[in-house]
Amino acid sequence: RDYEVIYPEEYGETPPEHRVLVEEARVRWRQSRTAYRESLLVTAEVVSSARADSESLDRLIGDSQSAVGNLQVLQAGNQIEALQTEQLMQMEAMMASHYRAEALERARQLAEAERGRARTRAFLGSPD
Repeated sequence: RDYEVIYPEEYGETPPEHRVLVEEARVRWRQSRTAYRESLLVTAEVVSSARADSESLDRLIGDSQSAVGNLQVLQAGNQIEALQTEQLMQMEAMMASHYRAEALERARQLAEAERGRARTRAFLGSPD
């Protein structure tokens, strides 16, 4: 429900007062800004963990290559697979954060366009 209020598809014949339109625009801008900030933070976390992941992978590959016996080989393989899974989860979080920010920004742009059309209609005094 909040989404429909913050990102109206249309304002109808008479747009809200100027102060209401300005406040709604500020809310949309803050939401878009926050989403982009979160996207940058998630990306920064993934980038900062890349070095540690690289070192872990090097160690795991070394362990795998020097493994003696089936159990050690299986354990090394499981650890490598777990690291890959962790990296995939980080990528998914980064992508989800990015796409959320992009979607909110696009919704903000569409709402701003409708706000402009509503203000023009009100100024011209015509229903279109």
